Amino acid sequence: MLDSRLIDHLITIYLKAGIKNLESTAYKRPFIVGEIETMLDSDKLLNWNPSLDLLEGFSDFSSFRVEQLRERIKAKDDDAVEFYTDQLIKVAKNKYDIKLDSKSKIELGLRVLHCEKQLNEINGAINRGELSGLELLKEKVDRSKAYFDLKTVIDKYSEWFNVNKTTIKPGTRDDMVVECATLLEIFGNISIDTFNTVDSITFLKKTLLKFPKNRVQRYGSSKARHISEIIKSESNYKNIAPKTANEYIKRAKNLVDHAIKNEMHEKSNKWIDELFKGDDSEGAKRQAYDDDISRLINALCTQDLWKYNPPKPERFWIILIALFHGLRLSNITGLNKCDIILTNLDIWVFRVRFGKTQNTIKDYPIHDCLILLGFLEWIEKLDRSYLFQDSSDQISKWWNRINRDREGNVLYGGFEYSHITTDPSKCLYSLRHHYAGEVYDATQDYKGTAEALGHSMTGKVTNGYIGKIRLKAHKELIDKLQFTVDLNGLEARAKELFNFNA
Repeated sequence: MLDSRLIDHLITIYLKAGIKNLESTAYKRPFIVGEIETMLDSDKLLNWNPSLDLLEGFSDFSSFRVEQLRERIKAKDDDAVEFYTDQLIKVAKNKYDIKLDSKSKIELGLRVLHCEKQLNEINGAINRGELSGLELLKEKVDRSKAYFDLKTVIDKYSEWFNVNKTTIKPGTRDDMVVECATLLEIFGNISIDTFNTVDSITFLKKTLLKFPKNRVQRYGSSKARHISEIIKSESNYKNIAPKTANEYIKRAKNLVDHAIKNEMHEKSNKWIDELFKGDDSEGAKRQAYDDDISRLINALCTQDLWKYNPPKPERFWIILIALFHGLRLSNITGLNKCDIILTNLDIWVFRVRFGKTQNTIKDYPIHDCLILLGFLEWIEKLDRSYLFQDSSDQISKWWNRINRDREGNVLYGGFEYSHITTDPSKCLYSLRHHYAGEVYDATQDYKGTAEALGHSMTGKVTNGYIGKIRLKAHKELIDKLQFTVDLNGLEARAKELFNFNA
């Protein structure tokens, strides 16, 4: 994207270099070469040595130079400042990794031409003992808005994220890195001011609507093929889902929030309420209906839970934990033996140490149904530190997978498709929503339901701040839940799978 703020910033750099040079003359101040001077080689500013015959009719070189530049401006001929224009173009490339297009180069050259004329006019005034022009220009330049490019904001945000989000899972951190890198690829290293505009929001949404699913696996990394080239030349691919697209929009909002918080941006965040509708993340998957739950319990009691070795009978517990506790799949599969704890309140809990959000990280009381079915006995006999052999990705594929032929016919369906429901809107995550419905039915408390699910305590999810539910109150809450399940069938299945004594 072309960023007009970058052109403004380059002109500010040029003027600062010129002002510093003029001040060294006006105030007999030592000229110290700094970062800007090094970039621009600006010791050459205003230091030309023309031959005397060129100055005939002019009081000094500045007067001659001003008249010369005036004629150049009329002709829109920027050859006289080509050296400085080229220096600024190099600054854009070397410092901000932006290659200016031909239109931007022309604009930059003409603006440098005007600035050079202004600097020479002020230099002539200084020679006559008049300093007001220099002071006014310096005041104007000093009032110029600071320029922060997107990469700088991302670097600062990433540093903050890594320092403050120490308890999140590595995968969540990886998602942050990928999303930030993709935003930088899509926009280029534009200013944060330009990034936080309606035009940029529209541009990102248009791109995301055409963004290929499994982009890296299909087309390689951004170094192999830029996303704009893929979208322009390819068509035979599936697009990412609204849920995935919304993650990039959320990340863009977070970047602007961070910039505002760190005084790198002054305006309000334009990315608020810009998510695509129909997001299939929190709340969009329909709850698993009672009939689905009945079929699920029947399948757990009667169907094979694994097809290939090694045996994975513990999938029985994974599904029941999701059903009775509403935990995210990654939290379940990440549990170890040391995370099953008897607290000083005599309450058995799952201690979730890593999670999607800070609110997820806490103790979750274990439902009595699991204890009655022998979950703690199974834990005691387990000869490994981790509870489950499956990763969240593996268990999700076992449950949700549907393989089709080219005509769309199902060749192979996962556990849910084969034994519970063929409704494409359902997935293992639906159990979390079923749990949320059970909690709300028992409490009629929206905020308490959000807290029980480990949601953030701010924004739309909770509609206001509340304190954390105390562990005892949380235990009392889940004891109220009335799950209509075949406990006798589950008990018999648990004995079969884990060789419990009758």
